[in-house]
Amino acid sequence: GGGHRAHAGAGGHGACALLELGDAHFERADRRVPEPGVDEPVRPAREAIGKPITIIIPEDRWAEETRLLDEIGHGATVHHDETVRKRKDGTLVDISLALSSIKDKSGKIIGASKIARDITGLKKRETQFRDFLEAAQDGILIVDHEGKIVIVNSQTERLFGYSRHELLGRTVE
Repeated sequence: GGGHRAHAGAGGHGACALLELGDAHFERADRRVPEPGVDEPVRPAREAIGKPITIIIPEDRWAEETRLLDEIGHGATVHHDETVRKRKDGTLVDISLALSSIKDKSGKIIGASKIARDITGLKKRETQFRDFLEAAQDGILIVDHEGKIVIVNSQTERLFGYSRHELLGRTVE
């Protein structure tokens, strides 16, 4: 008891699972179970039916999954929570996860809708960008549309004597 049932299907570049509040296992899969990080889902639905939803969740993320589904069970909507899921071969993939509750006609929460998008490429580009900034000979800081500092490289820290922590979030005057 206390787990979550999953109905899984795939579409586009994202993955989708419908979760009933109940025991945690794949109950029905109409096409193929989404394989995060792979253009075409490769895990046939029959392989997932009756298996725990945790087959795609790394063990160190099980508490996170419980927390997210508990939030949904209380009516919250989780938009683009970044996390990690597990491919059939055991390799990990970075995903953006969106969850929202499914309600019956009376407004009672009866399940959850879950959409996962592979963000592995985005994470790689972010790392490359940060590496580029750190390799720069000049001090670089980036501000958002409100003029608040959102990125600082180590040269800026050396130039002005402030730590990154002291500069982030401050407004440029």
